[in-house]
Amino acid sequence: MALAAVIQQRSDAEQDLLHRMPAFPSPVPFDGIKALALPELTNPSALLDTLRDVSLVEQLHNTDYLTTDFQLSPLVRDWLQQSGVAEPGPELLATAAEYQLWLLESECSTFDQALNTHAALTRAGLHETAQRLVLD
Repeated sequence: MALAAVIQQRSDAEQDLLHRMPAFPSPVPFDGIKALALPELTNPSALLDTLRDVSLVEQLHNTDYLTTDFQLSPLVRDWLQQSGVAEPGPELLATAAEYQLWLLESECSTFDQALNTHAALTRAGLHETAQRLVLD
């Protein structure tokens, strides 16, 4: 009940970003959140800060790459799903998958990132790209 009250007190833009974030099932740097937010949501940094300040979004420090990553709190993710909030649409899932692929190719070429990328590509329906990733 308290979680519902906190979410209802958020602005429309903050709730919109919150509803987009399940497109990333794993933590991502701010650039990933920004990719989901723009161009419709202006100032994603301020939106993310507010969501983090009320503990709807978790901020993690990635010690391997010295980055700050963000993810929905598992409690919030479960609440959104149980409340009937629509899953992110194909366009957002494709944006998330493309970001994961860029992250794998440009900054974070780890096995875990490859798994995250493959899962994101598959979830977005980009099966050919997912298969190419596995073959490469």
